[in-house]
Amino acid sequence: MSEPDDGSRPRFVQNVVAVNSFAYGAMGADIHLHSGSGLPLYLLANWQDGPDTDPRWLRELPSRMLNARRAVVPFTGRQDELEDLRQWRDDRGRRLETRWLYGPGGQGKTRLADRLAAESAEAGWKVVVAFHGPDADPVASGSQDLRLDGSAGVLMIVDYADRWLTTNLTWLLKNSLLHQTGVTTRILMLGRTLDALPPLRATLDAYQAGVSSRPLSALPPDGDARGTMFTTARDGFAAAYQLPDSAGIQASVPLGGAEFGLTLAVHMAALVAVDAHATGADPPADRAGLTMYLLDREQLHWARLYGDGARAAQDGTGFRTPPPTMNRAVFTAILTGTLPHTAGAAVLDRLRVPDPAGVLRDHASCYPPPSSTGQVLEPLYPDRLAEDFLALTVPGHRSAYPDQPWAIPTASALLARSDRERAPAPWTPRAIVFLASAAQHWAHLGPRYLNPLLLEDPQLAVDAGSSALTVLAGLPDAVAVLEAVEARFPPGRHTDLDPGMAALTARLTEHRAGLTDDPTEHMVLYEHLAMRQWHAGLHRRALDSNERAVACCRRLADEDPALHLPSLSGALTNRGVFQSELGLHTEALEATEEAIELARRHDAEYPADDHPDVPRADLPGALGNLGSRLLAVGRIEDALQANLRAAEVYGTLSDADPAAYRPDFARALVNTGIMLFQSGDRALAVQTGLAAAEIYRELAAADPYAYEPAFATSLVTVANHLWGSGRGKAAAGAAALAVGIRRRLAEANPDAYRPSLARALTAFGVYLWNTDHPAEALDATEQAVSLWRELAEAQPAVHEGHLASALSNLGNRLAAVDRPEQALAATEEAVRIHSGLAATGNTLHQDELGKALNNLGNRLATLGRAEEAAGASRLAVDIYRRLAGELPSTYEHSLARALVNLGVQLGRLGRVQEALNTADEGIRIQRALASKDAAAFAGDLEGYVATRDALRSRFAR
Repeated sequence: MSEPDDGSRPRFVQNVVAVNSFAYGAMGADIHLHSGSGLPLYLLANWQDGPDTDPRWLRELPSRMLNARRAVVPFTGRQDELEDLRQWRDDRGRRLETRWLYGPGGQGKTRLADRLAAESAEAGWKVVVAFHGPDADPVASGSQDLRLDGSAGVLMIVDYADRWLTTNLTWLLKNSLLHQTGVTTRILMLGRTLDALPPLRATLDAYQAGVSSRPLSALPPDGDARGTMFTTARDGFAAAYQLPDSAGIQASVPLGGAEFGLTLAVHMAALVAVDAHATGADPPADRAGLTMYLLDREQLHWARLYGDGARAAQDGTGFRTPPPTMNRAVFTAILTGTLPHTAGAAVLDRLRVPDPAGVLRDHASCYPPPSSTGQVLEPLYPDRLAEDFLALTVPGHRSAYPDQPWAIPTASALLARSDRERAPAPWTPRAIVFLASAAQHWAHLGPRYLNPLLLEDPQLAVDAGSSALTVLAGLPDAVAVLEAVEARFPPGRHTDLDPGMAALTARLTEHRAGLTDDPTEHMVLYEHLAMRQWHAGLHRRALDSNERAVACCRRLADEDPALHLPSLSGALTNRGVFQSELGLHTEALEATEEAIELARRHDAEYPADDHPDVPRADLPGALGNLGSRLLAVGRIEDALQANLRAAEVYGTLSDADPAAYRPDFARALVNTGIMLFQSGDRALAVQTGLAAAEIYRELAAADPYAYEPAFATSLVTVANHLWGSGRGKAAAGAAALAVGIRRRLAEANPDAYRPSLARALTAFGVYLWNTDHPAEALDATEQAVSLWRELAEAQPAVHEGHLASALSNLGNRLAAVDRPEQALAATEEAVRIHSGLAATGNTLHQDELGKALNNLGNRLATLGRAEEAAGASRLAVDIYRRLAGELPSTYEHSLARALVNLGVQLGRLGRVQEALNTADEGIRIQRALASKDAAAFAGDLEGYVATRDALRSRFAR
């Protein structure tokens, strides 16, 4: 909803409906819902500074002070990293920037992000926090007002980004909050590893977003960093303990070890030192002792509450949960995370915990969830302490901390599949991640529990998702487990699992390659790894793995060319793909040409009729790639010939095996048709495009879900070819079929197909108009504008340019049917949008603005506003004069048109000589162009001369 012209604030009314006991709304942003449950895929909330907390409550459980959101310890250290984030935020190079900040748990990522958030909020930024669904770190039910109201920009913080599903992160990046024209937007993502970033690059590239990453390194062992951080933390904790003088409190453990490179570890040392000083306890002497000291304090708190509650239980209000039961509830909460009250009660009932309602009430008094969320089973924080709690509760360690016989049965019961559907528990991803993370630090947890669990049901790891697979890949002595999990991987790519599958495959490849010197096995291992890494967006790593596979293939092909030349050809084809993605176009072409040469050599030396048992090289695939590789280095004619050869080969294969090769043949024909059209052979382009469309028509008739989208795309392509060949009616007919198909697709899946429907309607309107169907053309154009407007409201940065272009078309249509006021309104809106987009410096947007200004001049002139018309036309000339100076071959024709148009507007003002001089300049430019390419420019030259002559005749009278 837009602001009214008078500047008053619009009235917003929003109805919020509860689903599964959870209600959520957002003003100024989108809500993306899960198609099955109806729950949000993620939640957005306004960032809030840490709440003021009663020091007495904090002292009850010292671990509460380690929660970064409590801000007990003032921010200190990390000044270089904070300054880097400030510069990233304030850099005006791009409107949209994403930064991925990564490092181990406890490194201080959340604390650093909170500091940036606080500073940004003070500076007038809208700071928003994104949560991964209502079951993780929930915000309060109700509505979040995310309207900008003049904010300096948007800063969104995404914690635990590496644990999000890739698809959910992709949906988050589509939110309209992030795509508001002219609004500087920054997205800060936090994770333990970098693995989840590469798959998002394509989405971010589509929004022209800057992407950067930075590791948060360990605190240096030398210098004053750790000592200063300890002192600051000590003084902050001492203030909470109301100690008058903390200067004499020293660390009981040496801070120079590697384990104290974590901010959390230093804070734990300071907290334990202060608590031991305040209570008179003996402080521990090592890092593990710090953990056990703090967990002992948890246990002591439960016991004290139970003792006090038992004495006060006569009125029914006391704390009545025994410490062993509370211990089990805390263990459970770490694995499940926060849950709605009904679900939490069902979990405790499933574990046969007595008095679930009372246990939930008492647990909430120790670990209160965020206010007003209606959630229970808030986990122990921080995460690293929770992981240690899990590991120490499971039997098998030798530390001085009591393990529990119920730990393994409890975890197994929580991870058990439902009896009927065999579906995993909804908290499986969280539980596996926490168990695997704990197993990285505690040697007993894997052999005693996690490994047997996953050997029995390896699908649990796959169900847990990419983040869990990445953590599991780092476990020591777990090869058998990883192999069992790998056996459950889907054979191809899987958007949400690709990063984790790549990490786990890399670990197994390293292990397996170390067991053998056989180049055949190495070849298979590294080529498989390369494809996993490629699917995960790890393009450089994929190329490195492919290089190792190619080296193995060369050695094998030298020894047995009949058997291994096809493998070498295939590996080189893949190398070309990988190199092309990395911008190594010359190298990619060389690899692809070698792949083709080897495939042809193999076919010549080992023909299929004489060697039926010899594997075949994929010559068609290599030829298909060759066209793209040649086009990337500017060899357009050679690229066309390569596509023609690929289409010929696929045609032969399709005749022999239609079921296997007809889709490939159709795709090759579409690509060939496009290149034929670009090279000027428009008749053959039409013939090729029609052949492709006919194949897709047959495929779509047999399997519409698989092939209707491709059929529609082929129709749009062939319509363009027909239009460019002067066959306007045929083009309109093909476009009409495409519109019909895309309309059906958009009704079934609006998010996926509304943009393609809008594009088809835009083209359809042009074809109809130029084939003398003005009413139908206007209707199609109005539909296109309506669709683009809806899309632009949701994602301005993606679709506003299309909306503006459609509005320019609409203005032309309305002017032609004598609706000048409406035509002017549509054209003025197009100019406003194009002006905002052109301000970014993008050449294409400046070109579109020039076209819109030319149209605006004509619209204003029709209404008698001649001075304004000349002003708009002069702005168009200024734009094209600058563009033509930079790219004359592309924009000189547009400059000529704009000059002639300005001449007409000046003539209307009676500025005779200036009008003729301006038009003559345009004609000189157009005449020079026509002398080089008469077919393209002579027609317009004739029209410009006629316009100039009409001006001269008019003034001569």
